[in-house]
Amino acid sequence: MSGFFGLKLYSEAKQVKAHEEQAMQLLGGVTDLSNLDNLDTVSQQISQAKTETAAANEIAHGTLWNIASKAPVYGGDITTVQGMTSVGDSLVSDSVPQFMDVLSTLKSAQLSSGDGQLNLQPILEAQKNIATANQSLQQQVQKYQQLPKAHIGMVKNAYAAGNTQLTKMADKVNQLSGTFQILPDFLGSDQPRTYALMAMTTSEERSSGGLIGSVGVVTTDNGKINIGDFRSNGEYIPYGAGDPTGDEQRIFRQWGPLNMSFDIRDLAVYPDTSRSAEGMRAIWQRTPWGSNTQLDGVLMVDPVFLQELTKISGNVTIPDGTVLTGDNTAEFLLNKVHVDYPVSMQDALFAQVAEQTVGSMFSNVDLTLIMVMPVSNR
Repeated sequence: MSGFFGLKLYSEAKQVKAHEEQAMQLLGGVTDLSNLDNLDTVSQQISQAKTETAAANEIAHGTLWNIASKAPVYGGDITTVQGMTSVGDSLVSDSVPQFMDVLSTLKSAQLSSGDGQLNLQPILEAQKNIATANQSLQQQVQKYQQLPKAHIGMVKNAYAAGNTQLTKMADKVNQLSGTFQILPDFLGSDQPRTYALMAMTTSEERSSGGLIGSVGVVTTDNGKINIGDFRSNGEYIPYGAGDPTGDEQRIFRQWGPLNMSFDIRDLAVYPDTSRSAEGMRAIWQRTPWGSNTQLDGVLMVDPVFLQELTKISGNVTIPDGTVLTGDNTAEFLLNKVHVDYPVSMQDALFAQVAEQTVGSMFSNVDLTLIMVMPVSNR
């Protein structure tokens, strides 16, 4: 009799595994929302995943499984599987659909008038809903991660695969939720804001990016966004360094081979980008153009990010007719500009590409662009 029940339990375990693997594969679309035209497809996949998780959860909570969960040692593995199926079913029945509903609503909303003006109301309305969906999802993933440690190889492997997928999804949703909480303030919903747009070249690497070649100014006021002119790093150098601490002086200048200047060019030397922002503000306040204007933050962009923007917002044509696209922008800024153009032109070309791509991003804002915006709370 025990052998019969053991075989039946093993057979049902294989069914549970198949249902859960199929569900996790279907949920993969939630972690890759780079193409929001696929939202309807992802929603359909979530619906299909719900069928799979419901079937797995029903099997795993049958009478046989409940009895087996009381067994010594390996009963804990049964409890783990039951917890895995319960979490998976809750996610696709509640947390993930909440998140997808927010994205679908925002996708259909008119976020931009096309002239640099962003309609903040849909974003403000989405803040609470996406925070609620994120909290629900994070709680379920945490519940998953607190399940008893498995002993059986098949259960351990299934748990590890599920944990990897759920962690990726939780990180993605948490990142987007954080962006939506910060974005209205960033866009001047309560008062005008001024930001330094720091264009970095990773051909000369620094801890949090690369050498700062030029700095533009971005202003926002209740969703209205303007991109000001860029100034080369040479215009900022006369105004000194970014107030490094004694420890930073020793680490990045005195002790090692780096010999960083801490002027505008080297502000990305700090691994903590909040220190780069503080350094930028210190220099900004000494300049004639920044001394009477509060700097609210910085945006740091590099060639790879600018290439991603050209994929979304369109190609850039530089004065000699060269067309930069979503495939060649990074290579041009990291390599060809140094080979084919004199040093005197390189920073100006980089600034032009940054100004056009970021300007286009802000003047034609939609949900896709919001999801790649370099916005953080630093």
